[in-house]
Amino acid sequence: MINMDSKGFSPDKSKGFEHIEQIIAPFTSSTRAVRILRPWELKKLLKAIPRKTSKTQFEFLLYTGMRYVEAKEIIKRRDLFDGNNIHLTPAFIRKPKCKIKDRYVKLSPVGVKVAENYFDNNKLLPHHNTWRENLERWALLAKIDPSYMSTKTTRKTWESYLIFTYPHLRDAIFVSQGHTELVALRNYVNLPFTQQDKDDMRKFVAGWE
Repeated sequence: MINMDSKGFSPDKSKGFEHIEQIIAPFTSSTRAVRILRPWELKKLLKAIPRKTSKTQFEFLLYTGMRYVEAKEIIKRRDLFDGNNIHLTPAFIRKPKCKIKDRYVKLSPVGVKVAENYFDNNKLLPHHNTWRENLERWALLAKIDPSYMSTKTTRKTWESYLIFTYPHLRDAIFVSQGHTELVALRNYVNLPFTQQDKDDMRKFVAGWE
């Protein structure tokens, strides 16, 4: 049952998370906490996104796990997509804070199709504040809690699904996502996913290994 509060939504705590803070705590920073979506939430959100273009952008962010700025810039560089992986070259990764300057983003079979749709769509992602507002609006349409939605939500959600599904491939996940420390990825094992959540994650990341 959905209850409305001053923000327009009160989370249904019967779904397994008694406190939503448990799903964002490992990624809380001095700026903004990051929301991770459970599979049932992700399914509802995907169905609620009204425009095909926006859904394509969301799916690209999800199935690549790329940083928002990377996904925004890569639309201009289809040549970096070889049909199986996305090669983020040193010339492409110019951000000083990114310590890994050359990496291949590994894609699942679904991810390959999503990438093809994204490049065919050729629509630039909006400003990050606009995207966050879109996520919050779509969450309300989907009747899920809009709290802590962020441009990092798709990336952190994807990483958590990969870690839970393929714990033996942590090094590969580490390289594909562009992390310099495995500590960040180890945080995912403490997230309170249910067994049903873990089973449903496999449907999203199937074929990534």
